[in-house]
Amino acid sequence: MLGKLIKYDMRSISRGFIPLWILAPIVSLLFGLSAGATFSDDDSMLYGLFLSLGGDVLTTVVSVLFFGILIALGILTLLFIIQRFWKGLLKEEGYLAFTLPVETWQLIMGKAVSALLVSVVSAVVAFLSFVILVLCMKELRWLFSWVAEAFRGLFLENPAWWCVMAVLAVVLFLFATVSNIYRLYAAMALGQLFENHRVIGAFASYLGISVALSVLTGTLGAIFAMILAAFDLEWLEALLEQGEIFGIVAMLALILWSAIETAVYHILTE
Repeated sequence: MLGKLIKYDMRSISRGFIPLWILAPIVSLLFGLSAGATFSDDDSMLYGLFLSLGGDVLTTVVSVLFFGILIALGILTLLFIIQRFWKGLLKEEGYLAFTLPVETWQLIMGKAVSALLVSVVSAVVAFLSFVILVLCMKELRWLFSWVAEAFRGLFLENPAWWCVMAVLAVVLFLFATVSNIYRLYAAMALGQLFENHRVIGAFASYLGISVALSVLTGTLGAIFAMILAAFDLEWLEALLEQGEIFGIVAMLALILWSAIETAVYHILTE
């Protein structure tokens, strides 16, 4: 049943997202090619013809279109996360949703999984669009080559560690994204307590959660620093000296923290 809930939510993305997911790489390719031709120092007839036909104007138009698509993609993703939860569970659609033979946590999780899928695909499309743009522009290829060469040098030194860190980075990205989605859900759920001002209540709840989280993390950091100052923790010093091990431990700690946040937000929302 959870799969059906996710499938139902994903149907609503076809109108807004799929055209943008297709257009973003295409426009980035056009932007890269036109910008590369406009700012090229090549004196050939082909480049001269391109500029004489208004190539600089075309580059400006395509650049505005490119960044406009990326901004629209980010805004639509945020609106999708908010709208599907607000309308699907807190407004008229919610009356139908809560009559289905599923638990409340499944309804919430269905929305969260759909939001995660849309967020991940949008992020991947944006990243690929920038990669295409860099590869098409000669002036920026050095940056891509430099990053690739630097990463290659580091990877060859310790490939196993970099593979582990890459996997942990992906897992952390997913957990952090889910945590942010659930924070929005918790704020919208708390906003329902303000009967006549639910939208303002949701906004205020999100700010309150963010401030409380900042205070909590600051307090825990201060307590941890006091513990370090009060005790001679040789094992911690040894861990800090081992940069590779410390990196893995830090990533695992961040993943655990995101998982705890997500669990708290889910309980609060449910």
